[in-house]
Amino acid sequence: MPKKIEDINYVKNGDKGFAYNEEILKKYIDAKETKETVFKKKLSRASGTKVEKGDTFVLTYSLYQAGKDMKAIAAERNLSVGTIETHFAKFIEEGKVDIYDIYNKERIDKIMEVSSQNDAGQSSFSSVKSLLPEDFTYGEIRAAFKYLSRLKEQA
Repeated sequence: MPKKIEDINYVKNGDKGFAYNEEILKKYIDAKETKETVFKKKLSRASGTKVEKGDTFVLTYSLYQAGKDMKAIAAERNLSVGTIETHFAKFIEEGKVDIYDIYNKERIDKIMEVSSQNDAGQSSFSSVKSLLPEDFTYGEIRAAFKYLSRLKEQA
């Protein structure tokens, strides 16, 4: 078990460069000894490899568990905040993250209210967005929709 994130092994990934050793990374994440320095997209870009979708979610979640907020994760991973918001919407839907730990309760409640009043539940992101004040983001709306989806599945 590595003692710090910098100890995670990188292995040759064919002629595509280097990728992290998934087995060691998973053990590391499971042990919750995550740090914030290794998960940089620059590494994958420099080596010519692309981070797989499942892996990118794992990296984002690990940084969140390490105490980072969405903006800090986006900056560290060299991704847009919108991309990180998409990751968080998935975590909310899966029940890994409480929506109210990430977003303002009043804003999410307003989105859910507008969504429930719009076309008897036949809401789309854009139709709900058009009924909200301009400062509401698609990330907030996506997260609220995922949260509602989760609530419906639990019912």
